[in-house]
Amino acid sequence: MQTTVWTLAALVALSPLALAEDDPHAACGKMGWMPREVLERPVPLRRDIGNAHETVTTAQPEAQAYYDQGLDYLHGYVWIEAARSFHEALRRDPGLALAHLGLSRVYSGLDDPQAARAAYQRAEALGAQASARERRLIALRGKQLDAIEHIDDPAWFVGECTRIVKPGGWVCGRTPAKAGYIALGARLVPNGRHFSVLRWLQPNRKDEDVFPTRYKLNSLAAISAAFGDEWENLSFPVWPNLDYGGSSVVLERAQRLWKAAAPDRLAPVLWVFLRRR
Repeated sequence: MQTTVWTLAALVALSPLALAEDDPHAACGKMGWMPREVLERPVPLRRDIGNAHETVTTAQPEAQAYYDQGLDYLHGYVWIEAARSFHEALRRDPGLALAHLGLSRVYSGLDDPQAARAAYQRAEALGAQASARERRLIALRGKQLDAIEHIDDPAWFVGECTRIVKPGGWVCGRTPAKAGYIALGARLVPNGRHFSVLRWLQPNRKDEDVFPTRYKLNSLAAISAAFGDEWENLSFPVWPNLDYGGSSVVLERAQRLWKAAAPDRLAPVLWVFLRRR
């Protein structure tokens, strides 16, 4: 499903990085490209940051501990510390496939789709030595990287999810809501003009992060209809901090006013949570 994607100037990017050295949560939720050397800096095992645990295929207890720490930070959207923890896990066990999978999710959060795809491919290459459950997670991540709004055949996508996910398992993601102002604007502007319009609204947006939109599974009703009774749809609309105002103060204020006044059903983003019955 779609993730929003952008690069910051070095001076702007360095300020949250400096804070993150002292406070792991200082850059929580911050979006934008980060230098690899920052994401790969050593990090100690920490206490009282969460209780996530997912058994992974490794003979190294510290690799497991760092992987769990990475999950804790990942679940809190603390991208930098999550990346550092997953890299520490890989230093203990270079063959730990799910650490690469965690990095793939981090890179998506940091709006680096090429790195997210590359990390997924490394996880996939190591899948032969992982458990069957881990291989299913890797396969599901591959499907997740194919954004729902890019899919011409929702029935195929639902079929793949049903094939991969066991009863009780989840499909989770994020996608622009069809009724939100982002999707409305995207449908008003022809696909061939998206790049020029987004370049004006978001000057730092990368060329590879502009793509045709289809909006076939981008409403609660469409998702429920496509997945059917075999899946429980627990998705909901959200109002994230999205900047589509460019340098226009008027557009920025208009976004704030709309966010304050509009009902939740017109929120621009859907968090998608589907549980297979």
